[in-house]
Amino acid sequence: ADSLAKLLRSCPAVRDLDVFSTGLRPAALRRLAVGLQEEGVAQLQLHSLNLVGNGDLLAEKAGVDALRMFLNLCPELAEMKLGDNAVWGGRRQERREEVCHYLRGLVPGVAIS
Repeated sequence: ADSLAKLLRSCPAVRDLDVFSTGLRPAALRRLAVGLQEEGVAQLQLHSLNLVGNGDLLAEKAGVDALRMFLNLCPELAEMKLGDNAVWGGRRQERREEVCHYLRGLVPGVAIS
C-alpha cells in the first residue's frame, strides 16, 4: 500500500489502476487511502479501477469501508471491476447488489462489473 501510494502521488495523471489478483486486503486499501489523504492528495484522476481476483477484499464490512475511503478520492471514476470478489454479508447475490448500489451512490455514474 505504501509503495502504491507513493506511485500515485508521483504520477497524478494515472487514469487506470489494475490491482488484479494482488491479494489486496482491507487494511492495505485503508492504509492507501489514509496515506494519500495525509500526503495532501485531494483527488485522483482515475477513470478505471480493477479489483478482480482479490477474493476477500469485500468479504467483510472493513473492506467495503476501506473501498469507500479510497473512492472518496476518485470523483472521476467511470468503471470499477469487482469480478469474483466475495461480498460481505449473507446471501451473496443480494449482498453484492446492495454493495454495488452503495458504491454507485459514492461515485455517481460508475459502471460496476
